[in-house]
Amino acid sequence: MFAVYGKSLQKERTRKRRGCKYEISDETAMLAFKKDTGAYQISPEFSSEERCLEFIELAKSYPEVRCLYIAKLDRARNKK
Repeated sequence: MFAVYGKSLQKERTRKRRGCKYEISDETAMLAFKKDTGAYQISPEFSSEERCLEFIELAKSYPEVRCLYIAKLDRARNKK
């Protein structure tokens, strides 16, 4: 299983507002959005890398979403 990791401007706005007791500006959310650190999963799980690349191509038409990398998801393993 594969997934696309990146950032969403809407999620950055809500994350910044949740941490502050006062109203934040859109510039503050935009600064967090433009950073390359702190990426999170922005796509559903796909069975192949080709599907992830299709998701990235579709996401290019939305400037509120940044795709940073594709990650291979491993299943949790029982240590016993």
